[in-house]
Amino acid sequence: MFNKLGLKYKFVILSIATIVIVTATGLVLFDYLVSRDPARWLQYSLILAAFYVGTGVIGVFLFSRYMIRPVLNLTEKVNQVRQGNLDIPFDEIPRHKRVDEMDKLFEGFGHMLRHLRQTIDELTDSKEKAEAATRELDKSKKKLEAIFNGISDGIMIIDRGFKIASANPTMLRLMDVSEEEALGESCFLLCNGKPSRCSFCKAGEVFKTGEHLSTFCKKTDKSACKDRVYEIHDFPLYDDQGNIEQVIEYVKDVTEAIEMQTHLEDSRRLAAIGEMAAKVAHEVRNPLNAIKGATHYLHSEIKEKETRSYLTLIEEQVDRVNRVATELLFFTKPKKIMRQACRITDIVENALRVTRPQITTKEITVETSGLDEAPAVHLDAGQMEQALINLIANSVDAMESGGHLHIHLKNDGKGLRLTVADDGCGIPEQNTKNLFVPFYTTKTKGTGLGLTIVKKIIENHSGSLQIKSKPNEGTEVSIILPLEKSLV
Repeated sequence: MFNKLGLKYKFVILSIATIVIVTATGLVLFDYLVSRDPARWLQYSLILAAFYVGTGVIGVFLFSRYMIRPVLNLTEKVNQVRQGNLDIPFDEIPRHKRVDEMDKLFEGFGHMLRHLRQTIDELTDSKEKAEAATRELDKSKKKLEAIFNGISDGIMIIDRGFKIASANPTMLRLMDVSEEEALGESCFLLCNGKPSRCSFCKAGEVFKTGEHLSTFCKKTDKSACKDRVYEIHDFPLYDDQGNIEQVIEYVKDVTEAIEMQTHLEDSRRLAAIGEMAAKVAHEVRNPLNAIKGATHYLHSEIKEKETRSYLTLIEEQVDRVNRVATELLFFTKPKKIMRQACRITDIVENALRVTRPQITTKEITVETSGLDEAPAVHLDAGQMEQALINLIANSVDAMESGGHLHIHLKNDGKGLRLTVADDGCGIPEQNTKNLFVPFYTTKTKGTGLGLTIVKKIIENHSGSLQIKSKPNEGTEVSIILPLEKSLV
């Protein structure tokens, strides 16, 4: 029954019971002593008072210790919790035991501590998962940034106000601005320098329809002084509610691809024309040979001077047509390269020997240098001689009367550079881009295949051709042959 009482009631009952028992005991003892010796009743009274005081002090000490010990125990546990120790044991209270206020306090504190440990464990687990997710997001972000910044095509993100929210380095280079200048600025203002939207822009339609749209635009590249063609793709970018918040604009330079496609079409067309030209040239050479043979026979039969001049004219024109047919055959069906050991000096001397009549007629001075130091090489001497003859003939044609022709060979350790330079009329700037176009010529008697054939011969030798020219100052043509493929 006593265990069912609370702590407060226990304290009251025990206090009253103690007082009653001590008082009754003291009175009985006092009455017994006085009845035996009444004369000493004062001494007995003092002894009784001392008994009461001592018993009270001892009782207060015992009761306070009984009452305060649980509080001190709980305080000590609280201090341990404050220091971070959450592994404090709390004994479970048996179900048959009546709990008092301290028991409930201990039980509540233990429950709170267990809940705190569970909450901390859950928070720690959630923190670790969040940190792992953050690390993964950071890795993904870095990967996306690397792709975004490293892609060779231009990418920018624009909002509904057509303001640039982000742009990769390639796009910034296309707009010729820094990142600070681009962010928050209108895209059309930076792309085309206009205060209104671009006529070809599809971003507005993408904001309305949410479809992926593409278009093309042309922009002048000031550094290269040429127009470049860009293919533009617009993609919608949605927010959490599924609304189109921004548009990703992907800009790809397709100038080279379009030029390549154009060149491919031209190559196909030229291939067809070349095949037909080869057949025509082959068929034409047979009657030309017959005509020339006939004129040669008539020279011996006809004595009239005027008539013989017509025969000479026929022979000249036959030679000219035959030369065109020969060049057509070489251009459309180039011979296979037959490399053999040869000296550049011999090739140059043979080419000069063939062109000597034209050089002498125009009183042109020829100078050569570096030929004696040339190494032996593996070349197709015939084709290389033909290429050099064409270059020398072009230089002679560029000098009306008199002039200077310089043929120089240089070995720089990596390749051979054979240069043919003249001080003739030079090439106008508007004609330089058409120098290697088949059948393009500014000469009245030219075929337009000379430089084209030279370029093909040099490329067949894995070399390259460079031309420098200034009007009224002269022209310099260089043949560059890789040394590692030329050495014997």
